[in-house]
Amino acid sequence: MTTKDIITLCIAGYASLVSTAVLIWNIVNTRKDKGKILFTGYKGKLLDHLSEKDIIKFEFVNSGKRAIVLRDFGGEYKMGHFYKGNSHFLINPASQLPKKLEPGESLQEVLPNLKIAGPNVKRLFATDTLGNKYKMRRKDFKKMVKDTKSYLAP
Repeated sequence: MTTKDIITLCIAGYASLVSTAVLIWNIVNTRKDKGKILFTGYKGKLLDHLSEKDIIKFEFVNSGKRAIVLRDFGGEYKMGHFYKGNSHFLINPASQLPKKLEPGESLQEVLPNLKIAGPNVKRLFATDTLGNKYKMRRKDFKKMVKDTKSYLAP
């Protein structure tokens, strides 16, 4: 083997290492580079000139790096607490869904129906057009259920 062959082999080996590292880097970045919805909510009061109403406010923030089309949002009842045989439900918001959320953009929904966060509800989630579910943070959901429990008590 000549010196020229050894140099050629070293360059080829180095090129294969660099190309493998670039391939791994691209795979990792592609897996990380997807949309993500941060779904939060809380009970509050809507103050008007003459009155005040109890409401639930939901906020959906696209905290990912790609645009997401938010299709709908709803929830799931706890085991044994079905409504007309259904374990899941959809929430009919005032705004028009589906809505495209660009990175950093948010959508806010205000709903007067506090039963959405009743004690029989297991979880709330939003769904995008690809079928991905984004659950509401457990901490926010539990606080919202606790806050609405006194209002819904007979």
